Amino acid sequence: MNGSEESNHNWVTLHIPWWDVAAVARFVEEDARRLFGLHPYWRLERWESSSRRLEPGWQVRIEGENEKNGLRVVRQLHAEPLSNGWRIHYDKGWLKCLEITWESHPEQGTVLTLLELYHPHSAQPEAPNERSLESDHGLLPWSLALRRHLGWRRLLGWGLPFRWFLDWFATLLPAHRRITRFLLWSGALELGLLFVGLLIWRLWRG
Repeated sequence: MNGSEESNHNWVTLHIPWWDVAAVARFVEEDARRLFGLHPYWRLERWESSSRRLEPGWQVRIEGENEKNGLRVVRQLHAEPLSNGWRIHYDKGWLKCLEITWESHPEQGTVLTLLELYHPHSAQPEAPNERSLESDHGLLPWSLALRRHLGWRRLLGWGLPFRWFLDWFATLLPAHRRITRFLLWSGALELGLLFVGLLIWRLWRG
């Protein structure tokens, strides 16, 4: 994984060896709500989209809160298709657009790149203050969340109940996802300790 943060753009490149290009493109395009719902800082309270899928003419109105900086988020987004991905335009704010692109790699499966482009300071005189307020450095955590989700889908996606759970999990608010993840791992740990305890008891009893 590579990344960079500059004055007018920020990008992260993910190497996903276990997914081919078609599968990554299908994952990104088939459910835009799931894609944005995996952002670890955005608490999406309202999602009014023209379509579930990313497609030409797609647009959505989102309302919610950024848990990292405490700002309310009210945005209108629309999608522009690229030759190897999508460009998501924001109607206002310091963030101008988000580009999500993918390409095949002979050794690393698929390379997925997320690129944020910001308005230049000359285009928005208030940009320095707006930048300091809006900046949450969330692109890297979001990318890691996407990669982790893709990894779990690769591992457990063969079963319909697991796919349903992963899709449902992506719709939870960030705090609810953290709680659910904690409960799952603590439950797995308890089961593991119980199994070890039973094994020791059986060995002790002979």
